[in-house]
Amino acid sequence: PRSEDAAERARLWEQHARDAFLRAYFRDTDSAGRATLPSNRENAERLLALFETEKIFYELQYELDHRPEWVWIPLGGIAKLTT
Repeated sequence: PRSEDAAERARLWEQHARDAFLRAYFRDTDSAGRATLPSNRENAERLLALFETEKIFYELQYELDHRPEWVWIPLGGIAKLTT
């Protein structure tokens, strides 16, 4: 069905965008020559997981406060983080 195709395309886009973002962050440094993320990829992944977790719960609270009918969106993200 079409919705499954769209979900798979969205998943692939998300993965591609995330990978491109991380490649750029690991390649770049700030103006003083410092890396913007930990140089150890495993530590950087842990840090990003923390940021992503904080952001998805922020989004949940926002939707609960402003658009409760959209709460399913951050709940889907929370489910994804826990699998």
